[in-house]
Amino acid sequence: MASTAGAVLAGMLLAAVPMVVAGAQAVPANDAFAAATVVNGANGTINGSNVSATKEPGEPDHAGSGGGASIWYSWLAPTTGPVTVTTVGSNFDTLLGVYTGTSVSGLTTIASNDDISGSVYQSSVAFNTVAGTAYRISVDGWRNNAGVPKTGSSTLNWSLATAPVVPTNDAFSAAETIAGIRATVAGSTVGG
Repeated sequence: MASTAGAVLAGMLLAAVPMVVAGAQAVPANDAFAAATVVNGANGTINGSNVSATKEPGEPDHAGSGGGASIWYSWLAPTTGPVTVTTVGSNFDTLLGVYTGTSVSGLTTIASNDDISGSVYQSSVAFNTVAGTAYRISVDGWRNNAGVPKTGSSTLNWSLATAPVVPTNDAFSAAETIAGIRATVAGSTVGG
């Protein structure tokens, strides 16, 4: 009887010890929406991985695909203007979704994309930002016919266009005076 009790106790102790599978990769730190990696600035690139990432209950299908290996980023738009967000540089077939909202099950889609083209399997979106708005960005893997999402090394790129410099003589009241019989003036209407 003592040997049976010892075996049960040993089994309980083993069950309490976390098992580590050789070669298994840890879940990415930004696997959960609530643990999104914060990115800053008008332009940037950040590398990551969606290997061992999961899909959360209530998480939307990015670009209309089930995915299943999403990682999350949060970006606060520093200014208002057009931005382009891509996954160019990722080594797998990506899905990209950009949202606003504060919970994974209550997101509003701003833009999403599966493939840039029929032969480029990374993703790209462009949209107009509002300064001070927090945008939630998901990079996920396209789910193949067997139901397995693509995974690998990811690259997230963002580029917010800066406002053009308005010429000093843009307004009629600030017109540049041209004197003389003949004159040559160089100028531009860009930003005006």
